[in-house]
Amino acid sequence: MTLCPVDRRWNDIANAMSVLWIKITLAYPLDGDGLPAVQKWLKASGSKVIDVEVDLCYPALSEPGKENWVPPADFLRGVIAELRGSEHRWRSISVLFDIWSPTEKLLGAWVTLSLPALESISFAWFPVSFLH
Repeated sequence: MTLCPVDRRWNDIANAMSVLWIKITLAYPLDGDGLPAVQKWLKASGSKVIDVEVDLCYPALSEPGKENWVPPADFLRGVIAELRGSEHRWRSISVLFDIWSPTEKLLGAWVTLSLPALESISFAWFPVSFLH
């Protein structure tokens, strides 16, 4: 994404190199274009397998009193909706979380999917108390 706005030539080069677009990271809050950028990423990656990372941790984990923070439901629905249709290309899924409930909702939406390219699933738990 950084190369695209340099000039038209850099934009064309970046968009022509599908390998540059194979890792999709979604974190709350989404910066810039947010969820709509996922469609650009999916299109630019062509038919290549992709790595999907979803960060469900509170954006400022060290902030006291946020132990029970949950990503907004519209963020989770957006992640699920934007990635729908690309599941057959997922090589890896990585979920970062500090509480279980949003992760459970995400997995619940994905449990019946056909994932023929999937090689790995990873979960990383970062409890807020760990950072204090």
